[in-house]
Amino acid sequence: MLYDGVWMHRVNGIYWADAPNFAYHRLITPKWMRYADGQEQWGRDFWFHVYEPQQGDIIVDIGAGAGTDLPLFSRQVGPDGRVIAIEAHPTTFEMMERTVDRNQLANVRCFHKAIVDRPGTLAITDDERHISNAIDFAGQASSSSTFNVEGCTLETVCAEAAVDRIDLLKMNIEGAEQYAILGMSEMLERIRNVCICCHDFRAERGDGAHFRTRKVVTEYLCDHGFKVTTRDDDARPFVRDHIHGVNLRWSPQ
Repeated sequence: MLYDGVWMHRVNGIYWADAPNFAYHRLITPKWMRYADGQEQWGRDFWFHVYEPQQGDIIVDIGAGAGTDLPLFSRQVGPDGRVIAIEAHPTTFEMMERTVDRNQLANVRCFHKAIVDRPGTLAITDDERHISNAIDFAGQASSSSTFNVEGCTLETVCAEAAVDRIDLLKMNIEGAEQYAILGMSEMLERIRNVCICCHDFRAERGDGAHFRTRKVVTEYLCDHGFKVTTRDDDARPFVRDHIHGVNLRWSPQ
């Protein structure tokens, strides 16, 4: 179905945003059911490995993409909880908004921002595979293949959204995590749990040294009172780069 400029499909009562353009073929539809069945399982596996959000919690999703995790997050925190969904890429943000609107996720608020360490205008790549788009810190992308987006700190968004604590911070922003963490020092003591996706696996496959962020993020969290957990034995390279942190100011050792 075409909903407000974005093609979507519905499986198990949930609407999923696909793309602004019609890109369907008969071989893709059988995959929808498997994808929908797996989405919640993947979300719980990736983001709730250390902390499972409770009713009334506040989740901040930095790099929310097309909103694939938002139905799970919204249901997990319930009507008394809140989800702050932040996405930098304009087309992907539009898809995320449609996901929220069509699924009537009343406890989710969307922000079109790039979370970094200081305010300013940034360029983000515009690859066909939207989940791989990244802030062009290296200056390697041509101007014809980027969008300009507004960059700000996490603390700026939290102030605008009147968020005074975060029970789970999920961050997946394709290498920009090393800058985003530097802009949340004042908010950090009010963040209970984090899952930050680092992207060393992208550096190792040749995408650029600026994706090598795991050491920086781990050291930053440890230096600021977080107990860090990783899944070094996991067969999936990107999961091995997930940094889970528990704020020891909130939880006993």
